[in-house]
Amino acid sequence: MNEPSDLELKGHVLIAMPGMSDERFARSVVLLLTHNADGAMGFILNKPLDEPSFSDVLDLLKLEKERETFEKSGKTFQIFSGGPVEIGRGFVIHTLECTDQSSVRIIDLAAVSGTHEILRAMVSERAPENAFLVLGYSGWGAGQLECVIALNGWLTLEATPELVFGTSYEDQYDAALAALGISEEMLSASAGHA
Repeated sequence: MNEPSDLELKGHVLIAMPGMSDERFARSVVLLLTHNADGAMGFILNKPLDEPSFSDVLDLLKLEKERETFEKSGKTFQIFSGGPVEIGRGFVIHTLECTDQSSVRIIDLAAVSGTHEILRAMVSERAPENAFLVLGYSGWGAGQLECVIALNGWLTLEATPELVFGTSYEDQYDAALAALGISEEMLSASAGHA
């Protein structure tokens, strides 16, 4: 078993343990973009936002042509809360066929882009196969995430395209636990017992 200081979790998901004391992360699945000695950064995948809508975001960014194209297309894009840090900042998590020099790859799993170009691509015929927008991100300082993992706040799992893009957000938490061979009920029943 890895010691917390030896963990390398880029491209993994964090799965909140039942009873997570921070309500913002209760039943969360967080995809890690970076994890190193300086800290970690990731995005909650399964916390949808009612507002703003994708059209609202395009409007706010003065992408009127793209908003019109999007509204005529019949496409839908759910927006998620990526975490409590910089909640006004947007990131698109998408499959790899639509990357550019500003995209940050998460191993061979996905890319994260934060430019107008990816939003334009999402509403065009050159759209990535899978893409969704998150507002904000989750961040941890040096050693902070490792401490929370050591205190049994998070479980970890190597992320898969199926979990990130092929599982509905309503089912991601249970699917991530199932991939570890456990259920929330098993964890809740054993909590507090040595």
